[in-house]
Amino acid sequence: MSGYGLRGGPRGSGQTYTWALVFVAILTVAAILRWELLGVRSLWYDEGYSLSVARLGWRGILDFLKKNDAHPAGYYLLLSFWVDRFGDSLLAARFPSFVLGLGVVVLTWALAREVYSEKAAALAALLVAVHPFQVMASNEMRMYPLLTVLVLSAVLCTLRVRRGEPWHAVLLGVLWAGVGYTSYYGLLALAAMGTWLAVRGNGRAAVTAGAVFALLYAPWVPYLAGFWRVNPQLWTREALWWGYPVELLAAQGFGGYWPGTFTYHTSFRLPAVQYVPLLAPYLLFGAAAMRAGEEPGEAGAGLGLLAWTWAVVHVGVLAVSAVLGWVAAYPRHLVFVQPLAACLVGVGVVRASRLLAFSPAVVVGLASLWLLTLQAPAVAAMQSDPRYQTYRYDRAAEFVRAGYRPGDAVLYVPDGTSLAFEYYFRPPGRRVEVRVEPRAYRAEEWGQLFRHSVRELGTEDHRVWVVTTSPAPPAGEAALRSVLRDRGYELVAERVFPGLRVVLAVRRR
Repeated sequence: MSGYGLRGGPRGSGQTYTWALVFVAILTVAAILRWELLGVRSLWYDEGYSLSVARLGWRGILDFLKKNDAHPAGYYLLLSFWVDRFGDSLLAARFPSFVLGLGVVVLTWALAREVYSEKAAALAALLVAVHPFQVMASNEMRMYPLLTVLVLSAVLCTLRVRRGEPWHAVLLGVLWAGVGYTSYYGLLALAAMGTWLAVRGNGRAAVTAGAVFALLYAPWVPYLAGFWRVNPQLWTREALWWGYPVELLAAQGFGGYWPGTFTYHTSFRLPAVQYVPLLAPYLLFGAAAMRAGEEPGEAGAGLGLLAWTWAVVHVGVLAVSAVLGWVAAYPRHLVFVQPLAACLVGVGVVRASRLLAFSPAVVVGLASLWLLTLQAPAVAAMQSDPRYQTYRYDRAAEFVRAGYRPGDAVLYVPDGTSLAFEYYFRPPGRRVEVRVEPRAYRAEEWGQLFRHSVRELGTEDHRVWVVTTSPAPPAGEAALRSVLRDRGYELVAERVFPGLRVVLAVRRR
């Protein structure tokens, strides 16, 4: 199905040129927002982990993931290939995410145009271009931009399969395998696409794509045991709360960063009812898009695929969360389906403009202004408000470097904190890491963990820098201080940075 067919035939060269200019303008806005802080934003825990895994080389990556990690190998192998050739400066190592982030904007345009119109495509692409979570994902060494590109490509390919192009079923299986090798969250989207094809009478294509996926994914099956051993949610165990679904919806809409709302990394737990006015336009235009999906023909089918894929991912995460009793995904983990929501909102705006008794241009203009008014404060806060710079490993490392003396020891709590911290400063002296087992998270167990780790400090370790970050129970900091005092240390200096706390402990002579 071509997007042109929905509009009654090909456009003239003048309109084609106009839409090309609009597309370039939106892509420029996206590039500026993503480039501004690409090499400036501080590395954080997960990025330090990604970089450390990538440095292992492809054999080391596969061996390490089989035993230790809760993520597939796809992104780590890509990052390893990249940094091996272009270096591991922040700008270089984050550049693939930057490019993939722009690819997300392009694919959003293509997808919305495929299912509805250029006007819907422009608004959808703009919403993705300025979405704070999309910008953040394009600024970090993690797998989410790659996952988003693969999922959007798979959705587009699914639409082509629906049009009866058989070879696209094979390509779809390849894309599905790419998704599976990038993130386990993406498997929910694959299930949605497969069931949609089957229900729509394309069962043979779904089976073909599934067979290709199974063949390509089979080598990874032995590695899945590592996922069950090192599930990241066992590190956090954030309790499930009744406003969690609302927070997921808000992340798909304006992306957080409003006063009191969650950010890419953390949540401030705004009362859920206060999200209602912020979510209103997204819900309104999303509902309008669903009414458009009831129209006969390929347009309705395409919108149904977008809505179904988006819904299955969220319902799946909510169901798993309910079973576990804690959140199965942070809002940022589902950023890969946010462009589907943006497409639905864009379509909803255009459809509303055709139904209301006002000039369509006026309706689209006012609706776009309404939506962008919600985005602007979030984008501004993300870019410039220091309260939302959640991790500052760079400043913490500079503080330690300034006061570090030969012979000082550094104690990292928990293990892995060093991966981001030592990107900026690698202490030459003794380094001790408090290794926290994922299932040993209860607060009362931390005292024992600290005592075991502090024993590694010898009598010659008179000065110890203690660098702590999450995850940690509320009693963890007090337990550490108590253990240090029992070992004869006095806390003489302390600085708190976003996401980290640094303490200098000196042994009494």
